[in-house]
Amino acid sequence: MILKNQVALVTGAGNLKGIGKGIACALAEAGADIVINYVVNPQEAEQVAALIQGYGRRVLLAQADISRPDQVSRMFAEITSTFGRLDILVNNAGVCVWEPFLEISKPAFDHAVNINIKGTYECARQAARLMTQNHIRGRIINIASGHARRPMPLMGVYAATKAAIDHLSQSMALELARYGITVNQLWPGFVDTNINDLKPELATGEGRKKLLATIPIGQPATIEQLGAAAVYLCSDSGSVVTGDFIKIDGGQHIRCI
Repeated sequence: MILKNQVALVTGAGNLKGIGKGIACALAEAGADIVINYVVNPQEAEQVAALIQGYGRRVLLAQADISRPDQVSRMFAEITSTFGRLDILVNNAGVCVWEPFLEISKPAFDHAVNINIKGTYECARQAARLMTQNHIRGRIINIASGHARRPMPLMGVYAATKAAIDHLSQSMALELARYGITVNQLWPGFVDTNINDLKPELATGEGRKKLLATIPIGQPATIEQLGAAAVYLCSDSGSVVTGDFIKIDGGQHIRCI
């Protein structure tokens, strides 16, 4: 178990179909104890927790809206009280907005910015502080997207938040390297999760077929494959990888890099 005795926080991990669940389970299988952050649906979060316990790992359910700094602080107090340490943070929680530029509402704009940018920043800052206080050479993984560098109609705000995460991650990597903390990103392409249920292209079978045709390798990534990449970045093998990203998208964003 390459992550034995380590503690990992995965935000937005309380969804059985979500990327966070795939990453949390992969880290647990590799030996880490897991903090599952969620906002709503405690019953589903408990099912994810049961899966983690099935690997023989300890698990903490931490309900917190990461757009609220006071709730993030409370969550980190719970982590400190329960485990006394944090080795890994995966900033997975996020929202997507599909609205035309001329029509996007202020609430939708603010919601995306508050969770995707401010929430990612606040969790990373508090995690890094806890790691440095305990002299832990930790790992921070931020979930961004190829849309950070690939403009798409209806996705301007979402793409802007992911571009912010991309730049923030690289700046964090430079500043935290002196403490032995690495900061990297995972860039999923299309993954069949709940966040994509409202994606306009998936409204019809024909639309889904066209979307899948944009993936050169012919199939979308799975949440398990995202989890495997996270384990690599958290392992000794990934200890000198920082300020970088791994695209897990079947080649969907090759042309935008």
